[in-house]
Amino acid sequence: MLQTLVLLLISSSLKHSTAHHFFDPDAINFPLRNVQHSINLDTFVTSERNITAGKCEHVSSQQPLVLNLPGLGMSSPPNPYPGFIDSSTVTCLNLASNDIFQVVPGSFERLPNLSYLDLSKNRIQLCDFFNFGNPHKSLVTLIIEENSPPIDNIDHTIGKSECFPKLRHLYLRRNSIRSLNFSLRKAFPALTHLFLSDNSLDSQTFIRDLPPTLTHLFLEHNLISSLDCKIVRDVQVLHLDGNIVRAICHSNCRETSLRLEGAHKLTELTISSNRITEIESCAFQDSRSLRVLNVAGNSLEEIKRETLERLADLRELNLDDNHLTGVPNLCKNNQLTSVSLRRNKLRTIRRESFKGLHRLKCLFLGGNQIRSIEAGSFEDLESLTDLDLSSNDLDFIPSDWLKWQWNLRTLDVRGNRFKSLEQMSLSSAPLLSTIYLQDNPVSHVSGAVVAKLSPNVVVHLRHECSAGGRDSRSECHARCNEQEVRERNETYSRWINNL
Repeated sequence: MLQTLVLLLISSSLKHSTAHHFFDPDAINFPLRNVQHSINLDTFVTSERNITAGKCEHVSSQQPLVLNLPGLGMSSPPNPYPGFIDSSTVTCLNLASNDIFQVVPGSFERLPNLSYLDLSKNRIQLCDFFNFGNPHKSLVTLIIEENSPPIDNIDHTIGKSECFPKLRHLYLRRNSIRSLNFSLRKAFPALTHLFLSDNSLDSQTFIRDLPPTLTHLFLEHNLISSLDCKIVRDVQVLHLDGNIVRAICHSNCRETSLRLEGAHKLTELTISSNRITEIESCAFQDSRSLRVLNVAGNSLEEIKRETLERLADLRELNLDDNHLTGVPNLCKNNQLTSVSLRRNKLRTIRRESFKGLHRLKCLFLGGNQIRSIEAGSFEDLESLTDLDLSSNDLDFIPSDWLKWQWNLRTLDVRGNRFKSLEQMSLSSAPLLSTIYLQDNPVSHVSGAVVAKLSPNVVVHLRHECSAGGRDSRSECHARCNEQEVRERNETYSRWINNL
């Protein structure tokens, strides 16, 4: 049920509706003065733009006073000008989707406590993005995303910026930006999060002179072929997914590489869906603090034995959608809690593959060509809770393969060649609660085997959802009525036990 908007004393000409969350454009007159209470729609909180840092409610030390004015639909754009809103109490201002094409210098000077500003989905030219006049001393979060400047605006470079001394979060996604040709250190001396995803950045010259405060840099879905981490040496989180990098190296690098020399502070690196064919064996020599590494969706055929040995603090490793024929050497990565090797070319799981990974909770091996699992392959995985072996060629598993898996809750063996539960040796997993067995040629279910399983186990034998493609099965199954399946299995168990 829609909540009632509470609007109090926002000039005599500002009206509101208690039945719908919209404004009558003819009722809005600028300048707005004497603002005392928030105009705050539900859509402001649940924005589709995925504001991952610097949300309105988090950026101000005082209770946020919000002016949420997106999509007013006024006959002429409400282009900001000095004094167009006059209030010392407003902390958050949303002017998205208003066809604004110009922001006059000094437009926000009468909002001295403004800490959050959203100018997304307007028509502002790139050269005017940061042309607010005098330094804005209180602004913490600035969002200028998905702008559609005039068609004659062919220069996609931002060449200048005023100073924003307290700005920490800057969102510039989906603006067709090719480069930021000015000193970010001087313009944003306190910047911590910079979002440049989904632009047209095409070389490492797109950015220079970063402030030492920058910890999070998001560069997904651009045209970047190389990046030297000397430029971003203080960054802790680096996202480069969806670019065209071909190798990860330390110092002996070719032109199309991510160079990690000097990346001592890096804790999270995601570089999925690039064109990576090689990771230099000493690539992570300076990145020993790395906890999350995602290289999914590339063209790796091999990872040299010593490549990951330096990452003693690694927690999450994702190598999905490569061409690996063997599990990489993980013997020194004993802090790992999640390993994903989906959709590679693995054929055999060997006894030493996961040796020493006592803290591993999630292991995803679906979509390979696995035909055999050697005895004792999982004996060190006593913390394992989720195991995915779906879409392989398994028809038999050694009898003691789950002997040490006292914490295993979920087992996914869909799309294999099991004909019965006996071939899976499941009685050694007392906490196993969910088994996905769809798309196996199961011809019968033995009551004796069911009786040995956990009394609350749910066995999924076929799809209960609408049909879908091979890649959509997990999503389809997740939408099933699990309670209904559980009740059916419990009824079946009681019937078996009464025979």
